[in-house]
Amino acid sequence: MASYSSRAIHSLTGGINATDQASADIIALHGLGGDWNRTWSSFGYCWLKHALIPKFPSCRILSLNYPDMLSILSAHPPDIHGLIHDIIRDRRQGNRSKSPIIFLGHSFGGTVLKQVYVATHPSNTDDADYKALHSHIRGYVFFGTIHKDRDMSRAKLEVPEFWRALSRGASGTLGGHSHELEKAMYTTFRVNHAFRRLGGENLLINCFYETKGPGGLSRRVLITQEESTLVARPVPTMPLDLDHQSLVCFKSPRDENLARVLDALDSFMIRAMDVEIRLHRPIAPESRGLCLLSLDGGGVKGLFSIIIIDRLMQETRRLEGPGAEHKKPCDYFDLIGGTSTGGLLAIMLGRLQMDTQLCIQAYKSLSKEVFSRKFKVPFLESFRKASNVALSWSWFDGDKLKEAVCRTVKENLLPSDSAMLRQSGCTVEDLTLITDMKSATYSFVCAVPKYEEKVKRIRSYEPLDQQANAPAERFKIWEAARATSAAPMYFPHIEAGGVSYFDGGLESNNPVIEVIEEAKQEFPDDKISTVISVGTGAYQASDASAGLAGFMNYMINMATSTEKHHRAVLEDPRFADIRKEGYFRLNGTLELGAIDLAAVERMDEIERLAEAYLSSNEGQQQIGMCAERLVERARHH
Repeated sequence: MASYSSRAIHSLTGGINATDQASADIIALHGLGGDWNRTWSSFGYCWLKHALIPKFPSCRILSLNYPDMLSILSAHPPDIHGLIHDIIRDRRQGNRSKSPIIFLGHSFGGTVLKQVYVATHPSNTDDADYKALHSHIRGYVFFGTIHKDRDMSRAKLEVPEFWRALSRGASGTLGGHSHELEKAMYTTFRVNHAFRRLGGENLLINCFYETKGPGGLSRRVLITQEESTLVARPVPTMPLDLDHQSLVCFKSPRDENLARVLDALDSFMIRAMDVEIRLHRPIAPESRGLCLLSLDGGGVKGLFSIIIIDRLMQETRRLEGPGAEHKKPCDYFDLIGGTSTGGLLAIMLGRLQMDTQLCIQAYKSLSKEVFSRKFKVPFLESFRKASNVALSWSWFDGDKLKEAVCRTVKENLLPSDSAMLRQSGCTVEDLTLITDMKSATYSFVCAVPKYEEKVKRIRSYEPLDQQANAPAERFKIWEAARATSAAPMYFPHIEAGGVSYFDGGLESNNPVIEVIEEAKQEFPDDKISTVISVGTGAYQASDASAGLAGFMNYMINMATSTEKHHRAVLEDPRFADIRKEGYFRLNGTLELGAIDLAAVERMDEIERLAEAYLSSNEGQQQIGMCAERLVERARHH
């Protein structure tokens, strides 16, 4: 049996970052016929060294050399204990045994790294060092790695072509090894099956696949997109405009393929580098806790949010099984908070306890009624479109919003509200946001009092801090809706209780931090198990120097920035417990973010973008994981 060299671990960070302060170990392994340097290099440019080190300066970057990979993989089970011992020995030096591990694997190198997970799994070993290593594996990035485990026939049919392609550019004489390669591919299928069975696919994973055939030709690719995609769980799977052999070779820092990889790794590493995170693992009964829903502002783009939540409810029903009770968001979430149109949705889903399908129809109707032009002066219309703002005037009628909200409330009254209105002789306009129903899901909306910078949470419940409750008691449902939607240059401000209120998006267009802090305040004895934050598209900052319109766009983008709150949850030590338990951000693209808040004529496009997100690997992955957590938590509640 071939042995693994104890000197095959190459640290690309040298002595600069190779300290016990390294936040993570990024460990790369080449494919068949490759080596630790050449596989990752092109014309002297090694992206592991020249791109990853500046990108992640606190991480150690290690590259493994495994010249006997084919011999190892052609055995069953593959003997990789030498490799595991070397990794353990290297991490023990300098007291780095507790650093999280990210594996990068090219081709069959990804298979070998999967086997590391399998061999160190507690069900397969009693060795304490193996178990410790296993517990610190945070994720994998695969480049052209096969993930299938069922179709064994392809291995025998296509091994010769596969081997010839892999032989190109590899060092040494590799001819005559097709039989070993065939056995290696069978081993790959077995490893893939074990990796999935033992929960490896529940780790944080990104996959890249080739779009060119061997040698850069346009003929059939070596490893298809389907084969490069996980079987049991959708994960981000991204194309690179390269062939299989050069899939991890980038020519320069300006290489578009490298830029795509680094962009993906950026968000990947933010989540993976926290040593306490255990990503995407099931909630144990003893760890059940609060489920929170946060809804961004975004005008008509709130339609995107409710479509996302509707799909989430569909997935929970699928997981609950046939005959399960038809549940609504209010049956899963303990607290729902929103800003602007996200606030309107929080009222519908939380206070009114609406079904998502009814909510979609009500939201479409409300948007069409509210976002009709109040002014039709051609010059002002052109300027507003050019600058995305309108100076001191309100472009839409606040009374129309009030009428639309009251109609929505009337059409979706809870039995308790109907009884109260009959007994009191009051009208829908008098119905307060705050309710005495003890079983009601807590919901609140964000607004900003005039001359203040702090967000006011307008609640549907009596807060534990009774002093904070005084303003909330005075809010009717329509007043709360108007206050959270009073975006300057779109709707006029509203006065309630002698105080003028503006759209909460001025301070917290993404209210996720408000939602988390409110939950900790109102449920001090309960931990938070799941936070789901739904956005209305990514935003790209405007150039502040591009004249008046550019400056005003810049100010609006700054005021409505949502990503800073998202990144705060990912990075701020205050939210380490949230990251550990389960934080999910479901958001649209720049294309969605670029749609005007009032573009009611583009609702069909918003629906299309929502469906595109839900059909993407990221969307399917996020919806699947969120639904699993909601259902698991509900079963133990």
